[in-house]
Amino acid sequence: MFLCSWHPLVLDEDRRCFSLHWPQAISAEKSQDFFLKLLAVAPWVELLNTKGTSVTRSTCWFSSGGCTCDYAYGRETRVTNADVMNAADGRAQAEDMTGSDQFIHGSVEAEPLSDESLSGFKAAMEEIMQHVFGDLFPGLEKEAWPNSANINLYRDGRQGVGWHADDESLFCGKDSDCPVVSISLGATRETGIKSLAAPWGSWRSLIARKQRQEPGRWWCLAAGAALTACNARRQHRKKTRTSEALYVSLEDAVIEEPLEEPHVSQLASVFQSLVGNGMGVIPTDTQHAYVTPVSSKSGVRRIYDIKGVAADQRKPLSLLCSDLSMASKYCDVAALPRKWFQNMKACLPGPYTFILRASGEVPRIVMDHKSRSKVWKRREVGIRVPNNSIVWQLVEDLEAPLLASSAPDSAVEIWTEQKDKLDFVVGAEAIVEMWAGMEKEDRVSTVVDLTMEEPVLRRQGLGDVSMFDDMVDAAMFE
Repeated sequence: MFLCSWHPLVLDEDRRCFSLHWPQAISAEKSQDFFLKLLAVAPWVELLNTKGTSVTRSTCWFSSGGCTCDYAYGRETRVTNADVMNAADGRAQAEDMTGSDQFIHGSVEAEPLSDESLSGFKAAMEEIMQHVFGDLFPGLEKEAWPNSANINLYRDGRQGVGWHADDESLFCGKDSDCPVVSISLGATRETGIKSLAAPWGSWRSLIARKQRQEPGRWWCLAAGAALTACNARRQHRKKTRTSEALYVSLEDAVIEEPLEEPHVSQLASVFQSLVGNGMGVIPTDTQHAYVTPVSSKSGVRRIYDIKGVAADQRKPLSLLCSDLSMASKYCDVAALPRKWFQNMKACLPGPYTFILRASGEVPRIVMDHKSRSKVWKRREVGIRVPNNSIVWQLVEDLEAPLLASSAPDSAVEIWTEQKDKLDFVVGAEAIVEMWAGMEKEDRVSTVVDLTMEEPVLRRQGLGDVSMFDDMVDAAMFE
């Protein structure tokens, strides 16, 4: 199921750069089968380092649908199209390129294959393409499938590939959105992604164990894993909204327990919107909230704009987390006195906002506000773990918090009046029943400041604070 399969690694709307990871997209059995077939039939050629002293990896290039292009690694190496190399004119063209000034290392030619071998290579690739883009994405039209693939073979832990941006002119990645799908077969390899300081702002990826110490975001790609990435020029960031917000109504959902089908599937479109740095409204255990991914600059701006908050009045948004473990990544929980931590743990999940010292993991967009010269200059962050399964589901699938700010009272009202400014609105019958007979001003979280020498009650809301026997009221500081 899509919602539980893809895990976002990079969500950078400003640069139109995204990367998602599906850990077990292909079964272990199929992964091994595909690996052995390619190992046997692919027209492998060895690539050497710049000094020509060692092999960095083996590679080959596949194309279909009439594509006759070769693949070039920058200005250094060109890998010939195996299909073209079987034709006499293709071999002559490759020979003309060898040793030319255009390619420093000349052409890395695929040896002409027998008709049987070429058919076997094509059949293996077509089988993989059918499984990945046909079986895993049954709604994807065949015309939208990739028509080429660069296949790399790393024979041991010493081989790998360096930082690269997949920004070759062949892909037109600097002119429009350029999705790249990577499939890992065989042994587990480490992969990294880091930001590239360039005018068009790309992300680069690395598959190599030996450079693990370099800065970047790292994870392991095991057999059967799928990885997507998309790079594009900055000027393609803005898109004109042509449709109204999606409205999702979770009928009969039990909000205080983990969601089950069909409600999980109903949230799939909301998840996809958030992966793309969308902004919308979901219910919490107090009020509805405008939410956007924790790293979304555009989403934060949209929240402030829709609420009409002046630039000099903006304060950091709260972080909605799935549990205290996730929250601890973004705040200094370890520095809390043991008693405070135990009290906070007893309160969550629940209608509380705990103000804590922010860790270095909190994105700058959360802390960098015009009002930072006030109380927020101490790098504080408000943490919420609502007792609400809609929040749990979305945050756990994103594997990152949501930034949140209170929204109007009714989901239907929000959708009716603001649907042209939002990407989605989630409503739930159970929420309406839970809030029945309660005034909106009473449905707020209790705000407890744990950055002072004593716990400070900043606002009394639905949450009980009697367990904090040393609590000080914020009015004492006024």
